Amino acid sequence: MGTVIEPVPWNSINGTRGVSKAVTLDGTYQPVDTQIIEGLKYRCDTDDIVQKIGDIICGDRVKIERGPFADFICTVEEIEDKERAWILIDLLQTQTRAKISLSELSKIN
Repeated sequence: MGTVIEPVPWNSINGTRGVSKAVTLDGTYQPVDTQIIEGLKYRCDTDDIVQKIGDIICGDRVKIERGPFADFICTVEEIEDKERAWILIDLLQTQTRAKISLSELSKIN
């Protein structure tokens, strides 16, 4: 048997302070992917307020804040879109190219 989904009180959600309107597609409320939620959480400060992504541009030196390469300093090679960048990481005396979320980088220069 499938999972029973409890009805959601959309009027209460849409009436919550700070909520503009819940997202719909053709008038039907849609779930938000957990990766989007996690990305927003990463951008929150200690008071759970979403912070603006810094003005990182190509050529900037940045620090990776989370993940297996946390605390590595690298160079931004290319900004792919509003969410991702290609970076150059120095690993074993070789520059390695990797794609990473801008929300996981902090500008250091």
